[in-house]
Amino acid sequence: MTVYEQILEDEQIRSLYDWIDEKEKDSSETLHHGWVHIAQVMENMENLLILAGDEDRIEAGKIAALLHDIGKVKGSKGHAERSFRMAEKYLKQTGIHIPHQKKVLKAIRDHSDGFDSHSLLALALILADKTDLCHQRLLPEGEKTPGVRQIAHIRRVEYELEKSEFGGGEFRVNFITDGELNREELETYPFLKKVFAAARAFARRLHCCPSVRIDGKEWNLYSQVLKIAFLQLMPAHIPSDQADDGLFIQTQLVRGLHAMEEAKKMGADIALFPEMWSCGYQIPEDPQTLAELAVPADGTFVRAFAEKAKELEMAVAVTILEKADPAPRNSVILIDRFGNTLYNYAKVHTCDFSDESRLTPGEEFFVAELDTACGPVKTGSMICFDREFPESARILMLKGAELILTPNACPMEINRLAGLRARANENMLAIATCNYPEGKPDCNGHSTLFDGVMYTPDSEGSLDTCLLETGSKEGIYLGELDLDRLRNYRSYEVHGNAFRRPGLYHLLTEEKVEEPFVRPERKTR
Repeated sequence: MTVYEQILEDEQIRSLYDWIDEKEKDSSETLHHGWVHIAQVMENMENLLILAGDEDRIEAGKIAALLHDIGKVKGSKGHAERSFRMAEKYLKQTGIHIPHQKKVLKAIRDHSDGFDSHSLLALALILADKTDLCHQRLLPEGEKTPGVRQIAHIRRVEYELEKSEFGGGEFRVNFITDGELNREELETYPFLKKVFAAARAFARRLHCCPSVRIDGKEWNLYSQVLKIAFLQLMPAHIPSDQADDGLFIQTQLVRGLHAMEEAKKMGADIALFPEMWSCGYQIPEDPQTLAELAVPADGTFVRAFAEKAKELEMAVAVTILEKADPAPRNSVILIDRFGNTLYNYAKVHTCDFSDESRLTPGEEFFVAELDTACGPVKTGSMICFDREFPESARILMLKGAELILTPNACPMEINRLAGLRARANENMLAIATCNYPEGKPDCNGHSTLFDGVMYTPDSEGSLDTCLLETGSKEGIYLGELDLDRLRNYRSYEVHGNAFRRPGLYHLLTEEKVEEPFVRPERKTR
């Protein structure tokens, strides 16, 4: 007998759910939390873990599902924490040790609203629980409650994962009905927000785009989630006997356009490339070779991306080594979903202590209103080294930016990631950073999305502002930015421009540099 079977057959556990079943029949509860619910959540949990390729933790997952609602014997309020404590006490008293015990207990504790969890087990339990909205769960009170009563028409829930060739893909939750469901009435049921949040959180853990459906048709109930594709891709490899700048640039173009198509399939609203995609972040020492590797901002390379953006109805931040005088620039060009160029930003803080000393730095930061499926989003850009200067993000915030798109080409280790977190937090805005994967010299992936939302009215303590951190491998990864949550946070919190005292900051514009910061490589602008 497995540990799971041992707990399942334990009269102590069975009697708890029998008691919950009986108690709820005479209460104001609208849905069962007894055996009918537990059995379905265990089945959902198994299906989700198989889909996620984590079959080794199926037993642990089913145990988490089995114990997750035992705290309901004392009511709904605080039942997740109570279930955790009861499960912990039960295991201690019985001497039962379950596989992945700490993660199981944490999943039980987080199953109510732990959407920010990084644990696959916890997110699978949350989704398995929230998507059990089938007809057999309805209690008498639920049968007469508007919105809730529509659950009578939901027969089952199905999960599906479609992977893309770059990794990621689409994760789908599909509610199958009897055909009589009134969707308009169902959408008045406030609990649905948790269903959608659970689907987004689980899909994000799989680096996938979430899709919630009814009878196979897309269900876009909450559309203020902006989806950003991070094109964490290796530059093209051209055999040395075929080395040619023109062939390399053309190959980068073809690969980039194909990546955009894949990002669109994943549901992206914006595609973001790593730094200087057109040349794969190469900066030849020879001026002539460098000039030949550069492409014009209004040339065929950029126009092809503009045409593809219009075709796909998806914005793109394409990055190039841009032809310019007296030397090329390191630039990102933001193109909207209609194929229009909104800005061409050249890196202001070029790395003059290295190869970038051979480039022309930019002179201004830009913010544009980007039209998206979620409405207009005020968007600006930094490039790599720019993010290490607080002034870059600060100026963009003062110009109205809600989102900063940041192409990158360097090792994103703990301290650089901490810098990004700080820039997002202190300016109350989102920062999306796309890096080259491991395998590209001096790069390691770890593309990120930070939203800067440290607290919400219903959160206990500080939130993790990191919405996405990819691994080191090549792939297309999808990050989701909840614009409603970000904008609401910006409307009341204390950072950003709320309490600044710029009259005291005159030293920030001083040109003088003194020891220990004098560097011979520094250029005077």
